[in-house]
Amino acid sequence: MFKLPIFSSGFRKTKNTAGLKITDKSSVSKISKPKLNKKTSVRKSSETIKGNPVLGTPDFKNRISQSLRNPIITEKATILKDLNKYSFEIIDDASKNEIKKSIRDLYQVKVVGVNILKTAGKIKKRGRVIGWQPGHKKAVVTLKVGEKIDFGI
Repeated sequence: MFKLPIFSSGFRKTKNTAGLKITDKSSVSKISKPKLNKKTSVRKSSETIKGNPVLGTPDFKNRISQSLRNPIITEKATILKDLNKYSFEIIDDASKNEIKKSIRDLYQVKVVGVNILKTAGKIKKRGRVIGWQPGHKKAVVTLKVGEKIDFGI
């Protein structure tokens, strides 16, 4: 039976399509990190970070304006208005900062805090057919004392 030699600091093993290959230390070149120059370190406006447009680009400003879907007007939401809190349905990947900026720009009010929650979709049964009602994401926005949003209802 053939035994592989113990790898010391002088040898390195590499994976090949033919199997295991032993190479000498002198034939292995030094691996270095790629150097970034000024051209490669600057992001283009079309690039994204985690799927979201980069700050300061026209795409980001468009995304902020589209992050709110509609206000939620229910019995619970009208009770929260007395506490200076308003509920909105939002897009699924919106962040707290995007919601804060979009409400500030759209309604010209000062936002103190934003809480976000996701509601799961409900199962709906009709006979033997089982379906789903889609879930949604909503934001509860707290405004500065004295500020108000009028939905015109």
